[in-house]
Amino acid sequence: MGRRADPAARVGIFAELVRSARMAWHLLLDPRVPLHLKLLVPLAAAYVAWPVDIIPDLLAGAMGIGIADDLAVIVIAVRLLIGLAPKHVVQEHSDELAGVPRANVHDAAYRVVED
Repeated sequence: MGRRADPAARVGIFAELVRSARMAWHLLLDPRVPLHLKLLVPLAAAYVAWPVDIIPDLLAGAMGIGIADDLAVIVIAVRLLIGLAPKHVVQEHSDELAGVPRANVHDAAYRVVED
């Protein structure tokens, strides 16, 4: 007999996927994240849309795993984006998503004036 997954664990996995998707969205919009990292997610989406798969969906559907390879590609791309993005940027967005108030930081230009 198969063991059933704990419903709380499924909710935890879903919550983690939602957190990762929200973080990825924030990182995609942040100009401090390098373009080559931002391209990971659209390239993964293009793979999902591409008709040629590592595991063809029709064959995989017969085996009961359906679109597992497509989902895995998206998850890996998002995890790479988060893992390779500048740590301080990820931390800022993590704090923002968690509702942690930002320190009173001002970003300003300055110039030196000599007498």
